[in-house]
Amino acid sequence: MQFNVMQGYPEHLVMIAENDHGSIGVIRFDATKGDLMTYEASITIAPEARGMGMAAIILADACSYLPDFAIHAEIRHDNIASRKLFTRCGFDEIGREAGLLRYRKEPRA
Repeated sequence: MQFNVMQGYPEHLVMIAENDHGSIGVIRFDATKGDLMTYEASITIAPEARGMGMAAIILADACSYLPDFAIHAEIRHDNIASRKLFTRCGFDEIGREAGLLRYRKEPRA
């Protein structure tokens, strides 16, 4: 797997995960307003690549591009697959509000 990186760095970083058959997912990191040391992550996996464990590989690899930054994610309470994904990739649940769960991965020390 490889990434096609489309940058708007430092405010945005969009990464398209590709394999030999084409694009399999997109992850986007957006800088938090007022804090360029924290990014908000969102991930989408192509329907044909779901259920094959690719999301964890893509998320972990993409996060490795930002080792010095904290990364947040907001996940709907009922999105069990995303909750498991972010937990599996080292994110901790840090709060709940209005049907959303907040997750955070600390920068590497």
